[in-house]
Amino acid sequence: MSVLFADLDRFGEVNRRHGRAAGDHVIAAVATRIDDIVRRADIAFRLSADEFVIATHDDCAATDALARRLVRAVAEPFDLPGALAPADGARVEISVSVGTVRSDGVRSASALEDLVYAAGSTMYIAKDRGPGGIAHRPHDGCRLTGTSRWSGRLPRFEVEAGPRADVPGG
Repeated sequence: MSVLFADLDRFGEVNRRHGRAAGDHVIAAVATRIDDIVRRADIAFRLSADEFVIATHDDCAATDALARRLVRAVAEPFDLPGALAPADGARVEISVSVGTVRSDGVRSASALEDLVYAAGSTMYIAKDRGPGGIAHRPHDGCRLTGTSRWSGRLPRFEVEAGPRADVPGG
């Protein structure tokens, strides 16, 4: 399983310059763009104000390709409707920084939560590289070529399944 953690760059500027209603419109438009690039089997959700998470069963190369599609999709300017549109007709431009992490198996909710946390930590490395950056947490089975770089600045992350329990009524 791979987890992508995406954080919008310069989103606070949208709220400050155009108002919260415009920011809400941009968030909804980002969610639509994410929905357009993920597969039906993937899971995508908004985690907080300007953070999104995508969970997929893609391999390393496909996860990198998904991260790149996400960066390109969010980089396309956003039009604000009617009364939200700036007087000068300008379009809203933002970017997204993405951190990814991959695990060979996730067997519990806490393990998935750990993956989301690890992807979020990796996303900060992407942010350090500048708007629209992508950083990947190293994984033994992943070998990328070209411009993709695996980040080695974080400690190795491994998921271990804990004991399972059946909860009555759950």
